[in-house]
Amino acid sequence: MRRLFLIGIFMSFNLVAPSFAHEDMDIAVSKAWVAALPPTQTTTAAYMTIENKGKDKEVLISATTPVATAAEIHQMSDEGGMMKMAMLKSLTIPAMGKVVLGQGGYHLMLINLVKPLKKGDVVPIYLKFDCGCTIEVKATVGDGPNQTSSGSSMNMSGMSGMSGMKM
Repeated sequence: MRRLFLIGIFMSFNLVAPSFAHEDMDIAVSKAWVAALPPTQTTTAAYMTIENKGKDKEVLISATTPVATAAEIHQMSDEGGMMKMAMLKSLTIPAMGKVVLGQGGYHLMLINLVKPLKKGDVVPIYLKFDCGCTIEVKATVGDGPNQTSSGSSMNMSGMSGMSGMKM
């Protein structure tokens, strides 16, 4: 029994500790939305603006959402007049800069939707960075970024911003 208790404490520490690994992470996400598609579609895309207000680059390494079995970082590019899509292993958000995930460029593919999404639905998307931090973004299903979406903001200075994290 004592061994299980100690393992539980150790596991809890390991889940919490990485969030303090990069104390000056300062990420703000805005204009988050998910493309509304007919209910027969099982794949859609999520778009947003990720701004890094910190002095160090941040690297987005993955995304997850409970509405799809997979979420992948993708990039569209024009190669000789033909649009091509490629999956990326990561996406760097430069220090004091931003990256726009938008139509025709970087985006998140939400693959194998577990249920149809309707306009107005709010979709939680968890963005994981290489520092071990994960932030939750709430994206509204619709036709573009000019709708109500809550986005998210995270400042990893000490304990502030912890409510936006998922461990």
